[in-house]
Amino acid sequence: MIYDVAADSPLETELELLPSGQMLALVRMDGSDDELLGNSGRLRTKVCWSAAPYTKFDCGSEFSGQRLDRPISCSAQGRLVVIAR
Repeated sequence: MIYDVAADSPLETELELLPSGQMLALVRMDGSDDELLGNSGRLRTKVCWSAAPYTKFDCGSEFSGQRLDRPISCSAQGRLVVIAR
């Protein structure tokens, strides 16, 4: 379980294992029908971190006003690249 607040409707989680050994989870958040459709509301993406053995995530940060739809991530030249629509 990464994030389980049902009122936030967590969807589409992208996981990336970083060279540091930490795991990053980017969790698209939806709520009401308008938020789900991307029309209005609390458009956001939770940023969650976990250390080995990856049994618990800290989701204290978020991208507010931005919802990363169908994100995909990779490391390139020592940097994390995230592509989303």
